[in-house]
Parts: sequence; C-alpha cells; structure tokens
Amino acid sequence: MDFYAGDDADAKAVVADWPAEFGFAALVLGGLREGGRLTQLDRALSARHMLLQDVGG
Repeated sequence: MDFYAGDDADAKAVVADWPAEFGFAALVLGGLREGGRLTQLDRALSARHMLLQDVGG
C-alpha cells in the first residue's frame, strides 16, 4: 500500500493511479498538514508498507 497526501485536488487525481501501475493500492491521507505529518520520519506511517492479500472467498 502506498500513502500520499496533498493540498491540490488536481495533482492528487493525477497521482492516484500511479501506485496501481506498480501493483500497489493507494491510500489518500488528506491534506499535507494532516496526512503529510503521518508520513514524516518517526511518525505513525513513516517507512510503513502494508501488503494487501486476497484471502479468497
């Protein structure tokens, strides 16, 4: 899973599909003030990578 944040809606729309091209799912964290802080060094999502698994059904 790839995290991203931004204050420009148009820019986020452009970037939204990029992770899927590499096999990742994207999670929008909101604006830079809120979401950007979560990904800064030593914050909650810093250097975190989450894998999605298809568990079947």
